[in-house]
Amino acid sequence: MSRFMHRIFPFRRDEKIRYFVEMCMSIKKVWVEDTCTACGLCEEICPEVFKVNGISSVKKGVNFKQYEDAIKEAAESCPVEAIKFE
Repeated sequence: MSRFMHRIFPFRRDEKIRYFVEMCMSIKKVWVEDTCTACGLCEEICPEVFKVNGISSVKKGVNFKQYEDAIKEAAESCPVEAIKFE
């Protein structure tokens, strides 16, 4: 590895790999499509991210990385598959 790269990422090789995987695989965007029936399941699973008030919505200013597992569970549990993320 070059000295330049070592200065930018002064971690061991396995730590660098884990860092890049986390950066590439982390959820950066969450949204609810119009097909939402406002059943409230997403809010029950992950109230830190989802709010249901007539329709389901995603709260602003949430760090999705902290709730990735719950977001994925909410998306998989949605009966109309209205929760999307990338």
